[in-house]
Amino acid sequence: MLPKPREHRLVDFSGSVQPVRGVELFGEWAGSLLDLNRISVADTGDDLGRAYLAALRVEPQQIPRIGQLSGGFSIRSTGENFRAFDRSRPVEFARLWNISPRAGSSSVLEGTEAERISGANLDLQFSRTSKLSAEWGEAAIGPSFEAERRGANLTIAEPRLPGLSYR
Repeated sequence: MLPKPREHRLVDFSGSVQPVRGVELFGEWAGSLLDLNRISVADTGDDLGRAYLAALRVEPQQIPRIGQLSGGFSIRSTGENFRAFDRSRPVEFARLWNISPRAGSSSVLEGTEAERISGANLDLQFSRTSKLSAEWGEAAIGPSFEAERRGANLTIAEPRLPGLSYR
């Protein structure tokens, strides 16, 4: 038996703008076409997919008598029919969102569900050796997985003071 002829295409557009010094807005939009059987028109309803990323990044800004403040925000949405050529999630995605193979459905782990992931981070650098960081994230993958994550990290390592590291 001969294999069915397939077609897989991907188009991607990205751009960024710096409206004011130290602030960057950037984004990316992608569309995919995955036709698993080019001979048949019976399954064409799920061939097209879309994904986008929109983000804001603020480079370190000096705040008098406090330190440097920086941060960012991003939102990423992937449609259930979007198919990239390779993995589009970070390597540590399952660990970051605490998705175990037993707890998450295979469609969540394989990326075959629509997903929306938002995140923000804020860093306050008091000195070269002391810093406060905070992060927040929210994920919704298909109807079966929703998660929110929050984190903070405080490091104080000033000369002549006791060291402190808390996460």
